[in-house]
Amino acid sequence: MKGRAAPLLLFALLPAACLRGPLHAPDDSIFSLFNLNAFFSSGSTGQLDTSFGGSGAAIFDSGFTDNCLDIALLSDDSVVTTGVSFNGAVNELIASRYSAGGLPVLSFGTSGTFHYNTGSNTGGIKIRRIAADQLILAGYTTNAGTDTLLLKIDASGNLDPGFGTAGVSVFDLLTPDDSTSDLVIDHAGRPVLSLSTGDQFFMAARFTASGALDTAFNGTGIVQTPLPSGQADAYAIAVDASNRVIAGGYDYGGAGTYPSTVIRYTSVGALDTAFAGTGIVQTDLSATVGDAFYSVIVQPDGKIVAAGYANVAAGSDALAVVRYLSNGSLDASFGTGGIVLIDVTAGPDSLRSVILQPDGKNVAAGTADAGSAGSDMVVVRLHPGGTLDTTFGGTGVVLIDIYGATDYGSRVLLQSDGAILVAGTASNGANNDAAIVRLR
Repeated sequence: MKGRAAPLLLFALLPAACLRGPLHAPDDSIFSLFNLNAFFSSGSTGQLDTSFGGSGAAIFDSGFTDNCLDIALLSDDSVVTTGVSFNGAVNELIASRYSAGGLPVLSFGTSGTFHYNTGSNTGGIKIRRIAADQLILAGYTTNAGTDTLLLKIDASGNLDPGFGTAGVSVFDLLTPDDSTSDLVIDHAGRPVLSLSTGDQFFMAARFTASGALDTAFNGTGIVQTPLPSGQADAYAIAVDASNRVIAGGYDYGGAGTYPSTVIRYTSVGALDTAFAGTGIVQTDLSATVGDAFYSVIVQPDGKIVAAGYANVAAGSDALAVVRYLSNGSLDASFGTGGIVLIDVTAGPDSLRSVILQPDGKNVAAGTADAGSAGSDMVVVRLHPGGTLDTTFGGTGVVLIDIYGATDYGSRVLLQSDGAILVAGTASNGANNDAAIVRLR
């Protein structure tokens, strides 16, 4: 399925000077699928909840540049973010906690925010909740190059001394640079990362629950998969019910193509030949140059959903959602031959996060071009067969504009009542703020 999504719903939320100070944020939770079913009703209709955060958005503004790259939900419906914030000297990893209504939980960390840096540039990329409301954060820190960073904190924002060294593990997994691109916790409680390699190959790593490399995974804890082009990167990671690891990203296929790529590994880190015969599936989403997956999930039925973008014309990228059967074949019951392309604008649009509602609908969020105004957050909802759900925002597509400038959507999650939280970054005209909004 491909087409321009006609009338779009646009929210202009806040004047640039509206929300300032160390913390304005949300306290409405985002439930993962396993604990949503008992609460989910009809879900969001795509209307902005203007009560969230007091003004329709939860904003973190340190006075410098702040970026929200991911969020996780605790058992009490509170939300914890992670990202990168400049402290006046270096970038640091931050995590902020908000109540279900978008207000700061000041007992978390220092006045609502946990700060970590190594004295050099450090950042949080992904965050996931584990048992007892503890949190694993993954990101990067810079030394001679860029290294992978894992931290474990509790629900109060304290490092766990039983994890790594005083709550922190740093790994130099690839010379000169490696950095987290995505994080998932497998069913044994082990963190699994996809790693950015600077366009070299797909790379994944699995760690023990105590923060060491798990040598039961490929003998070293690390697996690298070169692709024929010699230029590839994994941006997304998921696990299935058997702890098989699914990585998504792109490959420079040569001859001007960049096929979206999914690789499945066995639970011990070998290519899974039950997946398309080789463990590798590559899909050209359009006839032009440039496709990539930035998010991948595994549904309860074993089907794999990947989201990202497809280049459909010079300077124009469409939102892309693709569904595969468990054996790696495209799912013909979804979209057109397993592929849905949504050309929201004439510019570059992309999805960064996809989830599954308990009713089988997919919700995905990312960024849509806004011309001279920069970009907006974009959220789409699809029926199980891949058609746009027009009960959501009237068209199935919602655009969110925080300050009237550049916005990026990085993560979407569901609250217990089916409300949708979208997290990302908003430019206030002087620098960037971390932002979360809620759609009902």
